[in-house]
Amino acid sequence: MDTLKSASIAVEMDGASLLELARVAEAEGISQDEAIKNAIRFYLDHGEGYRAMLRDGTDAWNHYKRTGLHVTNDEIGDWIAELDAGNDDAEPPACHT
Repeated sequence: MDTLKSASIAVEMDGASLLELARVAEAEGISQDEAIKNAIRFYLDHGEGYRAMLRDGTDAWNHYKRTGLHVTNDEIGDWIAELDAGNDDAEPPACHT
């Protein structure tokens, strides 16, 4: 993929969003441009994480359909309760059909 060092883009925003942007930027002590850059970076990072979560979920579902292996909600809950109680050596529940 080609890379750019930087580029300017135009973003059309409604009046209410512009006022909110100004308030947020002022509260954060940054310029409106910096607030927009931060928002875009957050959106891009969040989007990649979301897509990765969907891929992982789809992979897990396909694995379950192929093998039938699973753990129940109660089994996971019991394991988490052990961890919360301080048993850091608690073994996760074994998958079963």
